[in-house]
Amino acid sequence: MDILNEFRELQIKQDFAKWSPRTQTLIRLGDLSAQQVFRAYCEYARRGEFDHIYLFVDPRKICVDVGSNYGQNALKLSAISKAVLCIEPIKALNFVGNILPENCLFKSIAIGRARGKVILRIPIKDREYNYAMSTMALDNPLVGYDFEEELVEVITLDELIQESFSNDKIGFINIDVEGFEGEVIEGALKTLKNHKPNLQIELHGDEGINSMCNFLKNLGYRGLFFFNNRIFDVSQFDLSVHRAPENESSRRIQTGMSFDPNLFVCYFFFIPRIE
Repeated sequence: MDILNEFRELQIKQDFAKWSPRTQTLIRLGDLSAQQVFRAYCEYARRGEFDHIYLFVDPRKICVDVGSNYGQNALKLSAISKAVLCIEPIKALNFVGNILPENCLFKSIAIGRARGKVILRIPIKDREYNYAMSTMALDNPLVGYDFEEELVEVITLDELIQESFSNDKIGFINIDVEGFEGEVIEGALKTLKNHKPNLQIELHGDEGINSMCNFLKNLGYRGLFFFNNRIFDVSQFDLSVHRAPENESSRRIQTGMSFDPNLFVCYFFFIPRIE
């Protein structure tokens, strides 16, 4: 085992020790739902999804996880921050809220630019649900998938934070919503202005990346990304290099290789510029 893998295994043990006794017990006793959540967390941790997050999380502040899925990011953030607001609208994933540590507040609702109701599409392939790719974005075609639809309640992030953590400082927001990022950000403008949190956003395609980077730049944010364990400004992003097709997850799996997020950029970090 190389040093990097040893570091990741050590972080898993250290995070586990920081989770609440209830979460630890559920995992140790082999509760099936808890094991599902823990496996998702370990998969992310072991392939390096959390390697750089420490640079952006203030342990004294609240983290927000928009699009929690199986709670893998929430578990990580709960171990290194004061508390986590976890947001996941898919009804089938409501059980995650019962597994997460006590410093996680789970909300089964969607985030957008205004209150209302939106159709959430959940992709299906070979009779299996791919919850991670679920989307409310109309311009996300879900190519190659059938899908089920759920009508979900929507609230702005500004409103939900005010309701949940009105007296706390927000330090970090993770957004993974498969093309709905613009609507999430538009409903969080007060939070960005008043709290100036660091952001981690999953973005796809040149157009989506450029649009979000320019929008956040106008709000006083600088964009960064990591590639091959080095940090770059978003102005240096090159789709052909930093998202080369041969490093995409399905391509690597087809060739018997594991996906390496350090060679295929999915996540972008945004930090407020110093005035």
